[in-house]
Amino acid sequence: MGFLELLVVLGVLGLVTAAVFKQAAQNRASVLQRVLPFVEAGRLSSDGLARHVLVGSFGEREVQVEVGFRPRLRGPSRYPIRSRLALDNALEISLRIRRDAGLAAVQKRVGKAVDVDVAGGDGFDQRYLVEAPKEADQAGLAAKEVRTMIHRLIAIWKLDEVRIDGPWIEILGNTSHLDRRMFRDLLETLLALAHAYDRSPVTSVTPRPVFAWTGGEDSKARCPYCHDALGNEPSEVGSCTGCGTLIHLECHEELGRCAIIGCESERIEREGPINLSLPA
Repeated sequence: MGFLELLVVLGVLGLVTAAVFKQAAQNRASVLQRVLPFVEAGRLSSDGLARHVLVGSFGEREVQVEVGFRPRLRGPSRYPIRSRLALDNALEISLRIRRDAGLAAVQKRVGKAVDVDVAGGDGFDQRYLVEAPKEADQAGLAAKEVRTMIHRLIAIWKLDEVRIDGPWIEILGNTSHLDRRMFRDLLETLLALAHAYDRSPVTSVTPRPVFAWTGGEDSKARCPYCHDALGNEPSEVGSCTGCGTLIHLECHEELGRCAIIGCESERIEREGPINLSLPA
């Protein structure tokens, strides 16, 4: 092949590549247009050749929705989605839930991923690989409604995984089958799941920050283990020395550690006077 022929071939390849990425950008923007009507003060922007980002709020929480681009030699290209919703007074924890199959199952078999039980070995534990710092039984995911929401996100919407990463709860997956109605349902489920991990600061004589778990249906201060309401009597509650979350003394004695999934502390301090009048 001569020099001129090579230039022609390279020119054609360049035009084809440019056309592919231009069409991909239009497709990514089209995906986010399905989400835009549900996001308050939504701002849509392009970040390089392979990503579009939508930032705004949903349910009075910050939300970020990213759509990427993965070209494939065979079959249609993929447009992976990553949606993040802010948690209230979140812990700096890391939690990852995905199907116990394929690559995840291989990683589990060779010891690259450690699967913890969250429901006493029921169907959820059998279907999903849950990676967390410590055993998570009776904490967070042990709540049936939380496991149901995660199952909906992964199984019904065919997402790849659900994560809690510091101040965010996020989902990762593909967008090819998600229409406008399904996007709204997805965001509402993600909002409900985020609420299940919410905490609110409370007034305490303890010099370190203290929080009450507010992930119940009524957003009142409740024990994260038994979900009963917390009283203002200091003899009834203690705060985790790791994350500051309040818990009934009897519940902590029964559980033996913090009830917030991802917190590794096993010690609590008996609280003095506390004020559980949380912000409206």
